[in-house]
Amino acid sequence: PSPPLRLIRHTTIDHNMSTQLPEPGMTVFDYYGAALCVCAVIVASEHTVPAVAWCLLCLLLGSSFCCLYMAYRLASKGTLALGSRSEGNQYE
Repeated sequence: PSPPLRLIRHTTIDHNMSTQLPEPGMTVFDYYGAALCVCAVIVASEHTVPAVAWCLLCLLLGSSFCCLYMAYRLASKGTLALGSRSEGNQYE
């Protein structure tokens, strides 16, 4: 049998806090970095008005709307494949 699990206890609060919490503000930058990438996909594959609406929803109301856009895209186009609006590709 394997040995029992042991809890590791550190003596300083600073060490505990530094290993558990991200750097202040980094999660905000991480989210908007990813959301802007999703918005770039939206702008590249949708017409102007829907693209602006979806991007505002993603940026202002959160990741649920990024997921909702992906579900919408899959349901309406049948794929998540990327294509250019100007080339008249088969996915539009």
